[in-house]
Amino acid sequence: MKVAIFSDAYKPTVSGVVTAVEALAQGLRKKGVKVQLFVPAYPGFCGDETGNIFRFQAIKTKVDFPLAFPFSKKGFKLFSFFKPDIVHCNHPYLLGRTGALWAKKLGCPTVATLHTNYVEYLHYIPLPFSITRRLAIWALKDFTSKCSHIITPAETARQRLVSYGITTPITVIPNAVNIEEFEGKSPKLVRQKYAISNEDIVLIFVGRLALEKNVLFLLKILRAIPEDSVKLMLVGGGPQEEELKKFAKENNLEHRCIFTGAIPHKDISLYYAACDIFVSASTTEVHPIVLIEAMASKLPVIAFDSPGYKDTIRDGEDGILTKPDFDDFLVNLKELIHNPALRQNLAHNAKIRSQQYSISTYIDRVINLYQEVIRKYYGA
Repeated sequence: MKVAIFSDAYKPTVSGVVTAVEALAQGLRKKGVKVQLFVPAYPGFCGDETGNIFRFQAIKTKVDFPLAFPFSKKGFKLFSFFKPDIVHCNHPYLLGRTGALWAKKLGCPTVATLHTNYVEYLHYIPLPFSITRRLAIWALKDFTSKCSHIITPAETARQRLVSYGITTPITVIPNAVNIEEFEGKSPKLVRQKYAISNEDIVLIFVGRLALEKNVLFLLKILRAIPEDSVKLMLVGGGPQEEELKKFAKENNLEHRCIFTGAIPHKDISLYYAACDIFVSASTTEVHPIVLIEAMASKLPVIAFDSPGYKDTIRDGEDGILTKPDFDDFLVNLKELIHNPALRQNLAHNAKIRSQQYSISTYIDRVINLYQEVIRKYYGA
């Protein structure tokens, strides 16, 4: 089988989608599938380690993601020569649409994974929300009508897509991680790097420092916890980073708030290992890979009872889900901080729960779906 993968986000950008796309490509190759990637170019980056990545020309943007020019005669020539059995798109815009268009020209089916709740990211567009929401939903419906099948990582996301009026068949295949990468890691290296004592309790957030992730909420929570021994590690970068650093400085939290910047994914397991509790106040997730990574790292999780988290966490068993409310989150977090037995129990169950999200199981399900879509497309 030959698969062409299109994504508007890829290395060197660090994000959940990039991690998912890379895991998909690597997992397929291990199963003997031939893979050709079509992704944006990044000015100054030349770190592709394989020859099966085609880079579209792109321009930088203020939100750290380049915008690719979705036209390339050279790219289409390579695509035609590769002659995929199926095309897998990972965004409904730009290169996702290019992949669907090229698949139609070549006469092969298209599968698309919708990783993101795109409607929650419209604040980046300087137009009234009522207008951008209608346009975003129209674009989703138009794109999915060009696809043979849709993959979404969570049931709540599938329900949302159906509510938009999308009629293309949808299959839920949860995101996955290489569980082994998050086992047996020592906390010493990272804790020594940031002068974290053995007595400190470190909360960790992993993701983009951006408005839709609600990271400022976590800083306000930290401010409401008086113990200096409780620290917050923010792993990632993004457009809100300077604002968050300013808030930390103005509220005398600089000594308790650790900004690591973007960390290569190969090193991320060391940061989970150095911390005690995974925290998130985001309500825009679909099925966050960082959640599975945290659970695989044997960390207790506390997050809002919102789509993305409630699809995975069983409240009180392998994590804590709170109301999207400051006081409820704070009360539950304090209990978790001051109750080591509760942390240990949640962490133990989270580790067990993470096993069902192994990358091997995920890839098998994706390949089975590819085969089904190809059979239906060609009438075999």
